[in-house]
Amino acid sequence: MEKENDISNLFSTCVRASLAGIQNPKLEREEARKRVELTEFNTRKLVTNRHLVLTYLSFPLLEAILKKACSHYVDYSGRVLNEFEIIKAHKHKKYGKNNTKIISSLSDLLFLLYDNVANQDLRKQLTFIRSHIAEIDNSKDPFDVIYRWRNSSLHGQEGFPTIGGTVLNIAIIIALDEIKDKYNEIRLRACDKVQWEIQNASYTSTLLRAPWNNYPPFL
Repeated sequence: MEKENDISNLFSTCVRASLAGIQNPKLEREEARKRVELTEFNTRKLVTNRHLVLTYLSFPLLEAILKKACSHYVDYSGRVLNEFEIIKAHKHKKYGKNNTKIISSLSDLLFLLYDNVANQDLRKQLTFIRSHIAEIDNSKDPFDVIYRWRNSSLHGQEGFPTIGGTVLNIAIIIALDEIKDKYNEIRLRACDKVQWEIQNASYTSTLLRAPWNNYPPFL
């Protein structure tokens, strides 16, 4: 349960980083400028570098969600629970009791999900993202490109918004697939909670949760 809470908090932080700095489009330019000026200096600098924050936080988020989705084969520590084989570039790598017992490669986790775990719908979505990454860098398999993004500095046309946004979207797609059977139920519950917070805020002096803290950020 503690690990689930850690993933939830990390997920929320990544989403907040991707949305940080968004201004209400209904605000006048002068009012928007004043709000920025009133923001504490360190907070303002953190928002300015939100893409950098998102990039470095999105990788551990993706890894955790991959391990959760592939829980039949691997636990959160990376320990292999059941045997499997990774095939890429005509090379085979075996994991299991008599082979590699720990999986630490983000690329291999992505291949494990894609080849052994993902259903047809999820594989279709991942294939689309792979083709998108290949347009940016076709020197390697897209999953290996993601692995390189995590383990090296930026290259060529790659940039923080590209990397952070792509990795976060992969994590979101996998997470949504994990809850697909309960999605409508969860969605309705979340909508009811938002409506309750907005309604009760109008009767109290303390705002329980500002409407713009929900997504979409502006109602």
